[in-house]
Amino acid sequence: MNLTTLNPREMEYMPNDKLAVAYQRLQNLLAIANTKALSEESRQEINAKIHELNTSTKINGAFLSLVELTQSEIIEIIEKDSKVVPAGHYTKRWTAIGMTAIGIPIGLVIGLLIDNIALLAVGIPIGFGIGIFIGKLMDNKAAEEGRQYSL
Repeated sequence: MNLTTLNPREMEYMPNDKLAVAYQRLQNLLAIANTKALSEESRQEINAKIHELNTSTKINGAFLSLVELTQSEIIEIIEKDSKVVPAGHYTKRWTAIGMTAIGIPIGLVIGLLIDNIALLAVGIPIGFGIGIFIGKLMDNKAAEEGRQYSL
């Protein structure tokens, strides 16, 4: 079963360059997904997401949000099914995880030890660095194993 294609939209309905770029990036993602060995269930999920996008009557900013959300959902479906991710995927994910789940607790501990809770923000850059480091390691491992694609 092949994936559903995006309905061609006229560029006059996309006055925003960001919207046109996001729509083109989603088309590229679908072309990449079509070449991957995905399960039938994953293909049906992706087709449902594309059908929702194709039948949407949203325009401009609301449509841009829907396109970006659909792209994120499709990336997650592909990652879950075949463990293939876009380049830089883990770095983006672990940067956020590092700042919130690692950096804030480190800052909290530092602030409590020094008895100045204003130092809570000191942990965020530390977590940022740790997150980037972990993400880069995971991205490099995925690249070595051939589990990355470029959007």
